[in-house]
Amino acid sequence: MIFLKTNSVDPAFNLACEEYYLRDTELDVFMLWQNSPVVVIGKNQDIYNEIDFDYAEKNKISFIRRITGGGAVYHDLGNINFSFITSDTRAKSLDFEYFTAPIIGALKSMGLNASLSGRNDIIADDRKISGNAQYSSRGRILHHGTLLFDSRLDVLSKVLKPPIEKLESKKIRSVRSRVANVKELIGGDMSVGDFFAHLESFILSYFSCESAYCDEKAVRNSPYISKYTQSDFIFGRRRSYSFIKKRKYPFGSLGFCFDVEDGVITAFELEGDFFALKDTDPFAAAVVGCPFNEASLVELFGRIKCDSFFSGLDPKSLSEHILS
Repeated sequence: MIFLKTNSVDPAFNLACEEYYLRDTELDVFMLWQNSPVVVIGKNQDIYNEIDFDYAEKNKISFIRRITGGGAVYHDLGNINFSFITSDTRAKSLDFEYFTAPIIGALKSMGLNASLSGRNDIIADDRKISGNAQYSSRGRILHHGTLLFDSRLDVLSKVLKPPIEKLESKKIRSVRSRVANVKELIGGDMSVGDFFAHLESFILSYFSCESAYCDEKAVRNSPYISKYTQSDFIFGRRRSYSFIKKRKYPFGSLGFCFDVEDGVITAFELEGDFFALKDTDPFAAAVVGCPFNEASLVELFGRIKCDSFFSGLDPKSLSEHILS
């Protein structure tokens, strides 16, 4: 394991750095990094449903999309992000407990009663201080998460627009009432720099690893920087669909948006804050051209092994979701 720092607060560079080490190296990496004010959208989310664009523009908050699933999060310089990038066979897709264990250990060493909660949150004193997400491809896993230390929670609560049903499902009235800063919970006058240094020291000891800065030249010469600045990637393929079918699962909200012509699915896209076991682009591509009937869909989902994409979903249940 190598401990990497990016020495950058540019969201596009930092996300490109993650993807470079994920796809173009075989290294096991842990990263600590920070972004200037930005909303980071989950891979499959509709950005127009997640951000107050007027507020973002007035307050100079940018927005970007990541390759991992899950929901939208707000980053600023009061927040520290962490990333694990690994081929370690002990690490399983969607194993949030495995990846959050060292972070929870670091928080507990500061006196916080931290624990993993729900799908992907770290909480302390019943308040969320971290959200986590994952991406799995070709035997490599990227796991990353936020750590709210001294973030502008007033800004966070105004720029994010989570669906009301998401708040109701957690029995909370607002984003602001749910989250907390680590600094608020531990008290005292620790700075975000001190917190960064504490995390760095803990992780270096935990993994017995050495620290280094990322290969900036390699990242900037990779194709990933331009990807994260492209409007098509950030905003997604916004279009009208004939059918939109959404359901809530233990792994998140999963929506199917599609068109049907002459009894055949002609366009298909996934939407939501769900976590998949692996990249769902091949799944969406496979559905296009399938006849719109139960027998054909069940046969297709069995052939492409839908449970390898979505935990616990069998071909019949998935076809019922689309046909309902």
